[in-house]
Amino acid sequence: MEGRSYFLSINKVMLTKVVLFVLSAALCLLMGQIFFKRIWMGAVFIPLGMTAYRSGMKTIKLKRKLKYEDQFIDFLTSFSFALQAGFSSENAFKAAWSDISGVYERSEFIRHLGLIDKRLGNNERLEACFVEMAEEFGIEDMKEFAYIYEHAGKTGGNIRKIIQKTTDRMKEKHNLKREITTLVSGKRLEARLLSAMPVLIILYLQFSLGGFLDPLYSSGPGVMGMVICAVLYTVSIKWIGKIVDIPV
Repeated sequence: MEGRSYFLSINKVMLTKVVLFVLSAALCLLMGQIFFKRIWMGAVFIPLGMTAYRSGMKTIKLKRKLKYEDQFIDFLTSFSFALQAGFSSENAFKAAWSDISGVYERSEFIRHLGLIDKRLGNNERLEACFVEMAEEFGIEDMKEFAYIYEHAGKTGGNIRKIIQKTTDRMKEKHNLKREITTLVSGKRLEARLLSAMPVLIILYLQFSLGGFLDPLYSSGPGVMGMVICAVLYTVSIKWIGKIVDIPV
């Protein structure tokens, strides 16, 4: 996992970007057909496609970040239990790694723990491994834990008690963050449904009333009116996205 982003390998990043780009382009073309009955008029919706692309990438990154945070909290809980049971730090690490390996077998996080286990076999310090892992994944809870663990090791404090308190506090913080994320996700879903309503109304009128909307597609004023509607629709989508984009 050296030299790679924590949430995706390079190949997966490129594949994700290509898929999202294709879907965003298809969305622009589809909107051109719906609003103007001319696919090439999808160019009007390029800003909407860019918004959809950025939103998709952000959603994927957030989901993967939350997934790795879940795995880290599970690891930290097991690590803390092993320390309380009297294990040394290195053996507690091995026990925690073994506990969660079966649950998250193919995870990049588990693979990284495997690399740390090999480094421990080469007599490298666990503190340094935790610090590098935190930098690699870029997750705030990992960075905080790595700093606390490293500091506790240097100062010679009661590491078992320190790790237990840190684990309990991080678990509470993580559970609260999960609850907030669930609430925000519900609001985002509502926003997406509302955003789709104008398009659904146009489709309904096209299929149910036959040529009722033809003047909008065949006359200059009608086309200009649809262009204005398309611009307003794109701007409203951007505004809605900013409103529900609540950092957690």
